Amino acid sequence: MPATEQRIALVTGANRGIGLEISRQLAARGLLVLLGIRDPEKGRRTEEELRRRKLDARWRPLDVADPVSIRSATSRILDEFGRIDVLVNNAGILIDPHRGVLELDPVTLHNTLQTNAVGPLLLSQACIPAMRTRGYGRVVNVASGMGALGEMADPGSPHG
Repeated sequence: MPATEQRIALVTGANRGIGLEISRQLAARGLLVLLGIRDPEKGRRTEEELRRRKLDARWRPLDVADPVSIRSATSRILDEFGRIDVLVNNAGILIDPHRGVLELDPVTLHNTLQTNAVGPLLLSQACIPAMRTRGYGRVVNVASGMGALGEMADPGSPHG
């Protein structure tokens, strides 16, 4: 596929776990994968790992808890490539597993909501207009039960 036609995916939290595997599989399907990772060392290491496998992946600094980082990253990507075809909102943090939601301090609660809810929304707001303009786009929001506030009452309980 010519580089101009190659689909571009931005995957947050791409340095390990599900994000890394999503990145690997998208790149294996021919997409250029932009690895949204906040830590430069982890970003470079993940890019090198995927490129050793002959996969088209490039690290981009992105902290989903920081609105300035989100605006900066998406702006640079859109300037460089003209589009983002696929956004995978995967980055997330586990809220303090040792305390219930009613016992959380405001800073922990704020940081968790900023990373797990506000960040993906801001990324979607930054990417979707360009997707609409091009007439194509996909947004995938990855979540787990452990990221839900309802699970905090008793993470081991099958009922939350």
